[in-house]
Amino acid sequence: MKTTYGAKGLVFNSEGKALLLKRSLTDDIRPGDFDLPGGRTDKGEAITDTFAREVFEETGLVVKDVIIVRANSAVVDNTNRVWLFCVAKTDNTTVALSHEHDAYEWHTLESMRELMSYQYIKDHITYVLMNNLAEDYTK
Repeated sequence: MKTTYGAKGLVFNSEGKALLLKRSLTDDIRPGDFDLPGGRTDKGEAITDTFAREVFEETGLVVKDVIIVRANSAVVDNTNRVWLFCVAKTDNTTVALSHEHDAYEWHTLESMRELMSYQYIKDHITYVLMNNLAEDYTK
């Protein structure tokens, strides 16, 4: 069975708020839904590098202090899909969206969790909150 890897996660600004993206209405996957930056790894790429690259490609933001806080996997279409959930910081808040997203907002984790309709992402945000995993990123 084939295995694919990807990274998604939270990017915090200097005010301790995290970036929330709104998927493009023309997107094939959950059009118009709120989401977090991230995507699939390139061959031989480290997960933290994947997250940093995807954040830059989707938002123009450079991240630092990337850590992996949780993992999830599921078999979909005979492929084992492994996703790692990251947190990171950025010093820049000027967002340049790619074609994948129509809008962005900065939120506290609590308000972000309320806006999120996709349960998988909501569960990760809850996990980060309950385990204080973003404490150093929200100060």
